[in-house]
Amino acid sequence: MKRYCIIGWPLTHTDSPKLHNAAFAHAGIDAVYEAQSVESEKLAEFMQNFRANFAGANVTIPHKVEVMRFLDEIDATAQAIGAVNTIVNENGKLIGYNTDAFGARACLPGGMAALQTVGANVTDAHVLVLGAGGAARAIVYALREAVAHVSIFNRTFDKAQLLAEEFSVSAVRTPHAYRSSILRTSKVSSVEPSLRLVEQEGVSEMSAVAPIETSAPPYDIIINATACGMTPNQDETPLPNYDFSPRTIVMDIVYKPLMTKLLSDARDAGCTIVTGDIMLKLQAQESFRLFTGRDMDFLELFPQTLGDYISDDETPESKKEHQEFIATLRLKLNNFSQKDQQIIRMRFGLDDGIGHSLEEVGNKHNVSREYLRNIENTIIISLSI
Repeated sequence: MKRYCIIGWPLTHTDSPKLHNAAFAHAGIDAVYEAQSVESEKLAEFMQNFRANFAGANVTIPHKVEVMRFLDEIDATAQAIGAVNTIVNENGKLIGYNTDAFGARACLPGGMAALQTVGANVTDAHVLVLGAGGAARAIVYALREAVAHVSIFNRTFDKAQLLAEEFSVSAVRTPHAYRSSILRTSKVSSVEPSLRLVEQEGVSEMSAVAPIETSAPPYDIIINATACGMTPNQDETPLPNYDFSPRTIVMDIVYKPLMTKLLSDARDAGCTIVTGDIMLKLQAQESFRLFTGRDMDFLELFPQTLGDYISDDETPESKKEHQEFIATLRLKLNNFSQKDQQIIRMRFGLDDGIGHSLEEVGNKHNVSREYLRNIENTIIISLSI
């Protein structure tokens, strides 16, 4: 049996084992995927034994940069980004990749599916990226490929400025808001934001209270690439008291909880939102392909009924998860055409509680499997399996 893992510290909120183990089981691959919590000072020791024990790994905070020195070869994209999040053990040769870039590209138009679903056009768009860690690097890289105008806001301006210079984009001390009313609600008058940093899986948490500039037009897209708002700090947001423009599309890479405070605030302001599990699953899909040469088929991994989607137990936690699933699915339905909404309703039994197979859905609506895969790469892959 081949062993794969995710390496990081701490690993308190990772869904990677669940995703990959389900995909291995479905594909009939004799492999297991584990969580390996590795502190920074023990990374070298862990990597010394890696070749003999693991066929591949995903890498998360805080090791995405440091792990590169233990690898034999680094893919050109990962080299350009300056971070690795996937390792493949190819007959004893350790090769590093960055599938975060794949996930980020797939989340934006012109190849970025999540934002394309909600009608975003990244080319020439003005995009604010929150954070300057490994996830932000991959997102900024993808945005630059899409020819977007990027501004970076980070807890430490110097770090944002270094990243901005590396990718030829802008760094801002404070993001501008939609209207000047924010200046009357903010209690902070200093120029430098007051922030707190906590390392979490895949991202760096940034809790900010800052004055907001108002002279520029609203951002077209705002992307949170920090862990601010992640459980157990779900009441926090990287943009407290922010005055969102209804025309702004707001994306969060945090996926626990799915509806972060940032996204909730943005939705209440009339913004279109993109949840964080989409990028997680897209990068996992690409990692799985690198590990196995096979596709991670999210459509086939989905259950036949909504009842099967949730745990069989009747605990308050499972009932709450069920309710959140229903609410999230219905929320995402609004971004789709009437035809696609009917397809999703039939597939997951939203109207009568009875789901249907891919073949039944395809025959009923006269659509191909490829058409269903297009839906998969937008909304369906954003739902936890």
